Amino acid sequence: MNGSASAMGSEDVAGALDDFENHWDDGRGRVKENIEAIVGAVEESAQAYRQTDTDLREALQEEETSTTAVQAR
Repeated sequence: MNGSASAMGSEDVAGALDDFENHWDDGRGRVKENIEAIVGAVEESAQAYRQTDTDLREALQEEETSTTAVQAR
């Protein structure tokens, strides 16, 4: 066993930690990309909900105006 392996308890543990450390930046980059994609999707969804809400409000206001005009006759 080398020095780091004996400090970690075994060659397997030392190897696993080295592997993790060597790939940490890659994994962190993928997590960042995934989070950015999720943020984009959530922003698009929020905009779609706002637009739908606006469209429904306008349609209801138009319907209310039409109904009021018919009742006034």
